[in-house]
Amino acid sequence: MRSQVLLIVSLFIFASIILVTLGFIQSEVLNSVRAFVRGEGLWAKSQKDAVYYLERYAHGQKESDFEQFKQALSINLGDKQARLLLQNKPVDKERARQGFLAGNNHPEDIDSLITFFLRFQDFYYMKKALSVWQAGDEKIEVLIQMGHVIRSHVKEQNKEGLKLALKDLDTLNHELNVIATEFSLVLSEGARWIKSTILTFSVIIISLLALGIFIITRHIINALNQTETELMLSEKRFLSLYDANVIGIMDWDMQGHILDANDAFLNMLGYSRDELIAGRVNWQQLTPPEFNELDDNAINELKNHAVCRPYEKEFIHKKGHRVSIYIGAALLTGETDKGICFVIDQSLQKLNETQLKLSATVFNASSDSIIITDQNKHVVAVNNAYCKKTGRSEEQLIGYMPPIFTTQLMTDDFYSQLSASLNETDHWQGDALEHTVTGNTIPMHMSIDTVRDKHYSITHYVISMTDITERKEAEDQLKKLAHYDYLTGLANRSLYHDRLTQALVRAKRHKNRCALLFLDLDKFKPINDQYGHEVGDLILQIVASRLKNLVRTNDTIARLGGDEFVIIMEELKQPEHAAELAKKVIASVSKPCQVKDLTLEIGCSIGISIYPLDGQDTLSLTRNADIAMYAAKGSGRNSFYFFHPSH
Repeated sequence: MRSQVLLIVSLFIFASIILVTLGFIQSEVLNSVRAFVRGEGLWAKSQKDAVYYLERYAHGQKESDFEQFKQALSINLGDKQARLLLQNKPVDKERARQGFLAGNNHPEDIDSLITFFLRFQDFYYMKKALSVWQAGDEKIEVLIQMGHVIRSHVKEQNKEGLKLALKDLDTLNHELNVIATEFSLVLSEGARWIKSTILTFSVIIISLLALGIFIITRHIINALNQTETELMLSEKRFLSLYDANVIGIMDWDMQGHILDANDAFLNMLGYSRDELIAGRVNWQQLTPPEFNELDDNAINELKNHAVCRPYEKEFIHKKGHRVSIYIGAALLTGETDKGICFVIDQSLQKLNETQLKLSATVFNASSDSIIITDQNKHVVAVNNAYCKKTGRSEEQLIGYMPPIFTTQLMTDDFYSQLSASLNETDHWQGDALEHTVTGNTIPMHMSIDTVRDKHYSITHYVISMTDITERKEAEDQLKKLAHYDYLTGLANRSLYHDRLTQALVRAKRHKNRCALLFLDLDKFKPINDQYGHEVGDLILQIVASRLKNLVRTNDTIARLGGDEFVIIMEELKQPEHAAELAKKVIASVSKPCQVKDLTLEIGCSIGISIYPLDGQDTLSLTRNADIAMYAAKGSGRNSFYFFHPSH
């Protein structure tokens, strides 16, 4: 039985190591995906900035704008350099690092970016993402060439050629936006696939572990049933002999002291209890010298095995005559020099008691909650872990049905499925909520096994429960990481596209309008460059908090990356309502930000597109709001523009 218990512990340890390893891998993958998505946001923003400055150059013909155009593309070219170096053999990690730094990636993310790239570049979703990345880099080269063409037209004052080039630039900008979005979606899809695969593998491991524990527990229960039967028979014989006053029992130590004894033993040797308490009864002094060797052998057995084989010997009666006895002895549990003696062979019963005590110890020492019920599903035994977890005492549980069998606390469908599984397979397992004495609930993974006797009649149900609170919290956290921006808690780009798609479906169904406000912070980059990412992150969190206070509960705020935010306004009555919100946003964002010991001021430019006037799908609405935002930014910042085709 001990080996079976050790096997259960080993299975738990093995499964825990695998699950922890899988959790670590999943965490590293998600962190790397987050870093790539952040880098994509910087890449997309730089591309948009380049297009913006190139358009300004085309209209204003200022060389400073063209220089800004080239400067903006340095981030895209840095990322391209890193990709090419990591795809080459041998890999030049140091130059790749410099490329990622040139791409404005956070230094602490670069090791994760390189490691993830090298390990997963042949992975399907990563290969797909790299293909999208490469396509984006090729479009960037086209953008560079287009910049030279526009510059040539500007210098030659070729207005017609310049007009055509700007039209091509708008098309190219749209294609680059699509590529940037596709890159994030591919990585997110890959992360979800890894998460799903790891979750499936974890469920398989847990299922196999539960199956192994079920089989071993079944063996332990059968052994306990057999032991219990033998113990009851042995106890009956013991009580019969004890009541018949023919069996003596004593507690002793290696020094010869008799620590306690029953009346049968005292009467057998003619001593009183007062003499025993006074210490005048010593088993070594009561033993004739010729039995010392037998006693020494028994003591050696006790030292080696904690029990000795029964043997014949004699004790000296108080009156001087010898009393022949048949004696067996065992050391007390946890002791090395104290034991108990019987005048007849009771060693088997003692061994059974020890085994039963060991099983009870395992039962109560288990970190899992365990309940045993009778055939009517009333509790007959419960371990300490369950009492501690639920706040109920053993007295409050014995004789009552546990919550898992109570239909008042479980839905009818749940209880029907549970009963059907027990009736058909004698087993059920699944996740359920356990109710505490305070009314709170604890998510548990439960396993119920039916115990049957040799006639196949149900005798007991064994319920084992494992607290899965941390697992549920981890799953919720992973879901949040997949759909929400880690810094601000706002919806991320993936969730934004889902929300906008749903909003458009609802607007079309109910023939409503909705507005998309595209925000880009003004003066954020200089602050971020001067005071560092920590201050920049705090400002982004302040902006997110202010935006949350301005919108309705059914509206959506999302952070697309960097300092870009969007607001989805549903059920828009009049376009003026979007303008009113834009004014509130600009006023709120423009308020001074108190960050550490600094008082900093930023602003924002907002572009607004209206469904269905400015687009009937997510891409067109987003693109047009983005175009309007750049028009607002070009007009002097801290302003908003509705999209107009002339932009």
